[in-house]
Amino acid sequence: MKDIVVFIPALDPDRRLIAYVGELLKAGVENLILLDDGSDDEHKLIFDELADRCIVLRHPHNLGKGRALKNAFTLISEHRLTDTVSYVGEGKIEDKLAGIKEAACVVTADSDGQHAVSDVIAVGLKTEELGDALILGARDFDSENVPFKSKKGNKITRTLFGILHGLKLTDTQTGLRGIPVKLLPTFIKGKGERFEYELDMLVIAAAEHIPVVEVPIQTIYENDNGGTHFRAVADSLSVYKILFGTFFKFLLTSLSSFVVDILVFRLMLAIFGGLSEELKITLSTVIARVISSVYNFLMNKNVVFLKEGDMIRSAIGYYTLCILQMLASAGLVIVVHRVLPIPETYVKIIVDSMLFVISYQIQKRIVFKR
Repeated sequence: MKDIVVFIPALDPDRRLIAYVGELLKAGVENLILLDDGSDDEHKLIFDELADRCIVLRHPHNLGKGRALKNAFTLISEHRLTDTVSYVGEGKIEDKLAGIKEAACVVTADSDGQHAVSDVIAVGLKTEELGDALILGARDFDSENVPFKSKKGNKITRTLFGILHGLKLTDTQTGLRGIPVKLLPTFIKGKGERFEYELDMLVIAAAEHIPVVEVPIQTIYENDNGGTHFRAVADSLSVYKILFGTFFKFLLTSLSSFVVDILVFRLMLAIFGGLSEELKITLSTVIARVISSVYNFLMNKNVVFLKEGDMIRSAIGYYTLCILQMLASAGLVIVVHRVLPIPETYVKIIVDSMLFVISYQIQKRIVFKR
């Protein structure tokens, strides 16, 4: 276990953390890091008690799990402390970094008793074995001991994540993860300071085509998950902001492109006011559609999907998709209208809404693939 670092962030843990640390050390974990995320004075003593058995870090006040993870990733990959974290213990942190400098991967675990030591070891070994994949310790949410809120929340999130980001996962909310050290700089750039950061790690993995492998683990919930610090409303909103972030930008870009199209159309009508009605409308429509499509292309490439380079190839893919989408829209409206007694306008709204979602997926996965 010399090549594996285990990291555990905690806020106001009980004394079970001491026993848990002992079990990890007994199981062969040699590089163990704890982070006190702003615990009160009473619970700080637990970390002080463990400072001679592992590396203990501390936030001056509660900064959130996301910040704790990023601070740990920085220490493990860059061998330095960030400004928001301090070292607890005698001597210098550098004196305890010898083993960490040689580590190949880090395993993150929770302090609330949800992760069995054997599962922590299994995730670490799988991460070390594969070397280039993000490993998730996946729980079985069909188990009877899973709280209703956790079961429903995870199933909704994993379904939406699969639709929006193209990764079919069993457990998107697991805190037991294995990350190769060479991938830490990529994940450090993730968004979020609290629980939403863990979801953004998965968004990054999907966008960067980092393999994600799930390892089945025990499904443990103690006291109906009463020890969690997850804020039902605030943290859920942050999580779904990350989940829908790219799609919302895609939607807003499409709406703004529509506004550009209308404004340019109105401007062209004024400019070509002396022409015949048919020619004026035709020219205005074409010019407005060209300008709005170029605007939409550039926004999707540079703002929504953050695609660098490949301007010509991306443009060819984008406009090919536009033509195919237009033809598909017309064809489907004709077919559906003939089969079902629904007005053409309603059919077009339904068809174009479906094609809009499909277009998002194609642009994300093919046209502007990073």
